[in-house]
Amino acid sequence: MKNSAFTLIETIVSLVIISVAALGLVASVREALYNSSRPRAYVTATALAESKAEELIRADFTSLANSSPDFTAFDGSFSAYSYRIIVRSPAGVWPGWSSYSNISLYKAVDVVVRHPAVNNLTFSFLKAADTY
Repeated sequence: MKNSAFTLIETIVSLVIISVAALGLVASVREALYNSSRPRAYVTATALAESKAEELIRADFTSLANSSPDFTAFDGSFSAYSYRIIVRSPAGVWPGWSSYSNISLYKAVDVVVRHPAVNNLTFSFLKAADTY
């Protein structure tokens, strides 16, 4: 009479195969969850950059200057996001502006927002002097 039961070795081999398949499934679910949170991080980073840009647009022209080389964290529930402000002459950003006679009346401003899911998001604008 032939015994049709599984041996211990067959059981262990089948458990290893099932475990490897389950790890692959868990890894793909983890990746899918990570990628689904990225759009929210992009939208939030964009909104924070626009908010900081609006604040700088309302600021006095002469007070616009680079922030420290380090990123500064946003307050409150946005502490995972940080920003840096870069102020330059438009001639350094757009070469065609170097021949413009009133170039000192403009500043090119970049607001760079950083988040682990976004890396760096840059919001750029041109600020004109308050009076001509």
